[in-house]
Parts: sequence; C-alpha cells; structure tokens
Amino acid sequence: MAALQETQSGLVRRIAKLYEKQGQPQRIATVDQDATIIESHKQAAYYHYEEGRGYQPMVAVWAEADLVLADEFRDGNVPAKQDPLTCAKLAFAALPETIQRRYFRGDSACHENDLLEWLKHPDGKRNQAGELFSPSAP
Repeated sequence: MAALQETQSGLVRRIAKLYEKQGQPQRIATVDQDATIIESHKQAAYYHYEEGRGYQPMVAVWAEADLVLADEFRDGNVPAKQDPLTCAKLAFAALPETIQRRYFRGDSACHENDLLEWLKHPDGKRNQAGELFSPSAP
C-alpha cells in the first residue's frame, strides 16, 4: 500500500511540474475528501448503511488540479467517519512543495476530533510527511 501511495505522490508532483512548464503554476491546493458507496454483488462484500452490499472507499482529490492525491479502500460496513485523518495526511503529503496555501474540504464525516485538531493547529508547520511540528522545535 505504501508503494502505491508513493507512486501516486510522484505522479502528482510530476503533473504539477507540467503545469509549471506550461506557465500555469499551481500555488493553491484544496484537498477535497469524501467516502462514497460502491455497490457490489460479491459474496465477500459487507452490508453498508444504505441496506445493500458494497465498499466505501475514501478518496482525497486536489480540487484545483483535479488529481487524486490519496485513497483508502474500505469495506462497506466501515463508517466514513472512521479515521479520516490517515487519508488526509497522505493527501497533504502528496502535494508538491510549490503549494503555498492549503485548504481542506470534507462533509460531516470529516467532523472528527483527531482530523480537526490536526487541521486547525495554527502554530504548527507541516513537514513533507504532512505531520505538524512546532516552529520552535529543533
């Protein structure tokens, strides 16, 4: 899974460089994160909240560039509100270094304490892995 995400991140950075070469540098990134139900009739698929069987992957898209930054496969019985932070961290880490302003957009499933705390930390800076650190830290 990590190798696939690294490949996706590399692709995103490469496409950002193409934007740059064409004189359309991308400086703003809105990470749009959502989970959606995909119906399946497989025996192995779990029941989801809409009374069918399927899967409920979480996907984070760079809205301005229309690029998938990260995704997480999930069974249909996994609630969308369960650990959205993991996908968000992967998404922000996939953004190129040239991005100057970062935003996040999500539905009510993203109203989850760990994610909100990670997103709102005003004094922290994000390193390449998308993790917060204090400006005064060595």
